[in-house]
Amino acid sequence: MLRTLPISIESFEATVGRALRRTPVQNQLQLDVMQRVIGDPQRKPTAVHLVAVEDVSSGDVGVAMQTPPRKVIVSMTTGAIARELGRVFTALHPNACMVHGPEDAAWAFAAGAGARNPRLVMREGLYALERRVAQAEAPGAPRLATVEDALTLQRWIDGFSSEALQTSPNDPTGGERLGRSERAWVWLASDGTPVSMAYNSRQVEGWWSIGPVYTPPEHRGHGYATAVVTHLSEWALASGATGCTLFTDLANPVSNRIYERIGYRRVGTCATVAW
Repeated sequence: MLRTLPISIESFEATVGRALRRTPVQNQLQLDVMQRVIGDPQRKPTAVHLVAVEDVSSGDVGVAMQTPPRKVIVSMTTGAIARELGRVFTALHPNACMVHGPEDAAWAFAAGAGARNPRLVMREGLYALERRVAQAEAPGAPRLATVEDALTLQRWIDGFSSEALQTSPNDPTGGERLGRSERAWVWLASDGTPVSMAYNSRQVEGWWSIGPVYTPPEHRGHGYATAVVTHLSEWALASGATGCTLFTDLANPVSNRIYERIGYRRVGTCATVAW
């Protein structure tokens, strides 16, 4: 039997937090949102929609979360729970029309939401690394980004949004935020020109997530992105991270091969489904 659990920001940890932390890599997005809601006022969303469902017989739980106008994110859970999450969530928030999560859970959520003609927007590989990485050769050297890099970083994250996410840039202060974060690295070519970047976007239960990674078109083909991701991964592990994670577009086999050569292994598949 499935039942809907009462849940709020204040009760999140007691209701589903401990369950989600059993698989923090797969549930890092939900855990990161709650960390920001509680501890990062500058990035706190204006609203958080939460629905939790429990299978009474097994004790399994799942959660669906949305910070409007972004898409719903659904946790790793069973198909039955994901379908019920879709049904309950859209009954409460009928404007929901897109979900992201582990592939099976995302499609089950859409079915529970009564989606007509659901379509796949993006299929992503979830990769993890827990050991020291293979060295990458590229001309130049890494440098921690500073606020003086803000304009360059802004152009690059806007380019990433347009190319990788196929969305219009919507974070006009992102470059400055990355430059001040002390978690973004740029790769400098041999002449000192910034040519690539990688950012540690979240830290959840000791796992450091890498992304976005971006090299502008005129600097591609020289191994800069591989080198900066390698450096950031090494830096994270040396700084005490349990491991590193990243998401890749499975429609881009080049990037997937690059990360596997560094030492990342695929631990899951995620999907974004719209209707």
